[in-house]
Amino acid sequence: MLNKHMSVRSVDHVSYNDGTAKDTRYTGNIPSIFDVLKNGGNEKYILEVTGEIYENGGQTPENIKSFLKELRDMNFHEIGFEFHVYDDRLNADLAKDENKYLLYRYNIHIPNIQKVNIENLDLDQYKTVIQH
Repeated sequence: MLNKHMSVRSVDHVSYNDGTAKDTRYTGNIPSIFDVLKNGGNEKYILEVTGEIYENGGQTPENIKSFLKELRDMNFHEIGFEFHVYDDRLNADLAKDENKYLLYRYNIHIPNIQKVNIENLDLDQYKTVIQH
């Protein structure tokens, strides 16, 4: 799904849980994440994603908003993302100097995406420009 909205360099971490080691509400057959989401999601669970994306011609904010809308439509609630955004010019030949191409980082935490007006969401509040 991330690839649908962004030019992904790598995904380092993905989890969907409530932060505890064991969820006692689910015994026997544990439902799939899709079953949980089809039934309205679970407000106690957080979707966490850490990864690296490309700037995609300056379209990063629009791409993130598109991704957030899809998550809202899928019935996710709490979300936490850390995206490192790289210049589109970074390629395999330049990988040894990849830090020179790191532009900024988005560190996004939204307690309930269902209650957010994504169109008017100011992503700059989550953005840190990387100084070289």
